[in-house]
Amino acid sequence: MNGFVPALVAVLLAEMGPRALFYADAGRHRIVLWTMAVLVAGAGAAGMLLARELTEWANALMIAIALALAAVGQVQRVQPAAGIIPVVASFWSGGVLILVFALAIRFGSVAAIAGGLAGLAAAAIVTRALVAGAIPLRPVRWVAAVVLTLAGASIAADALRLV
Repeated sequence: MNGFVPALVAVLLAEMGPRALFYADAGRHRIVLWTMAVLVAGAGAAGMLLARELTEWANALMIAIALALAAVGQVQRVQPAAGIIPVVASFWSGGVLILVFALAIRFGSVAAIAGGLAGLAAAAIVTRALVAGAIPLRPVRWVAAVVLTLAGASIAADALRLV
């Protein structure tokens, strides 16, 4: 389960913000939450299927790309969403699935899926706490994007043997 914490932290940083509020408020539409869980499980299972085909460096580069895409997802403008399809589409654009996919290749599907789902729950809890405390989300999202970018750049440099 050594991949649980990296998946949790990566998904938490990728999803903190308005997207997390969408599914935090989706309680009456439980199908949204189940759909997200099935998508995360599917991404983890697909990662396990590909695990034997990639070298360690290729997987590290894939993780770096996933972190970069998650950083881009944090800085993009998130349109308001209500209803089942728009909330799931907003979740799809956040980068969680590619993160779980790439981390499942490295750490196994169980750890990546569990960490991804825990990260989604943590993002909803942290975002609600930030909103309740009147802390603006924009600076928090930018800090998360910078952390994701730096982590991705470090992993990419190592994967490409630049250091």
